[in-house]
Amino acid sequence: MARLLFIDTETGGLDPEKHSLLSVGFVVWDSIVGEYYSAEYYLKNENYYITKTAQKINKLTDSDFADAIIPKDLIKNLKRLKKYILLIMFLFL
Repeated sequence: MARLLFIDTETGGLDPEKHSLLSVGFVVWDSIVGEYYSAEYYLKNENYYITKTAQKINKLTDSDFADAIIPKDLIKNLKRLKKYILLIMFLFL
């Protein structure tokens, strides 16, 4: 049995120094059963900077952020994924 972790992010633009990380989605794929676990988290940032183009591409609205979590809580949720997969690799820019 093999499991793969797919991570999808939505950002407010292309410049990580200026644009906010808006959401992170996860799918754990199991070679036997298919999709094994999935989750999507919207992030609450102190200040959002989103380009018009990013708004159009991401199709996110204010209501999407009603239950947003702080980035620290996202890390806690990531740690819970350990029970679903053997290895998680992080890349922070």
